[in-house]
Amino acid sequence: MLSLADLRDVAALGVDVSDARFVHFLLSSVSDAVRDAAESPITVTTVTITVPGTREQFVALPGSPIRSVDTVLLDGVSVGDYKLRDGKLWRPAGWVGQHADVEVTYTFGLDEPPADIRKLVATLVAAGVNERADGVASKRGLAYTRIDDYQEGYRQGSDEVVDLTELPERTRKALRTRFSAGGAYVTGSY
Repeated sequence: MLSLADLRDVAALGVDVSDARFVHFLLSSVSDAVRDAAESPITVTTVTITVPGTREQFVALPGSPIRSVDTVLLDGVSVGDYKLRDGKLWRPAGWVGQHADVEVTYTFGLDEPPADIRKLVATLVAAGVNERADGVASKRGLAYTRIDDYQEGYRQGSDEVVDLTELPERTRKALRTRFSAGGAYVTGSY
C-alpha cells in the first residue's frame, strides 16, 4: 500500500529529506502503524471477508466509506437480491442464520488520506529523521532536563518512549474511534 504521506509532506515541516531511501522507510513504517491503530487501511482498498450470517436483514461491513460491493456469496452460492444501505448489506430474506457464511468482496476507503493524517505521519517521520541525526536512543525516554544543579528525568515502564515514531496510546485510541467499523447499528428499520 502507498504511504499515508510523502516526501513533500515531510519536507514541508523543514526536515532534510535528502536521504530519500531512509525517509521512505520511515513513511512506510509509520503508515503501517497508523493503519494498524486505525484498524483500517484508510485509503481505497478491495477486500474479501467472511462474516457469520444472521436472521436479521442486515450484515454490517467493516470499513468506510463503502464504495462498491463486487460479489456476495451465501454459503458459496452467489446472491444478487441485496442492496448496500449505510455500509450494511440488506437482504429481504435475511442471511439465513449464524450457521451460514456470508463472503463479500467489496471496495472501501478514502481516495486520499485526510490532511491531518498526512501531517500526523509526516510529523512522526520527522521525529524519526531527527532521532537518527541525534543518535538513535541518545535521549530515549527523556522527560525533563533542569539546568541549575543539573538533572535529567526519564520516563519508565509503560510511559517510556522507545522509538520517537511510536504512536502514543491516546492517538491510537483516536484513530481506532475515527476509522474502525465498530459501533452499534439499527436493524430492520427499512
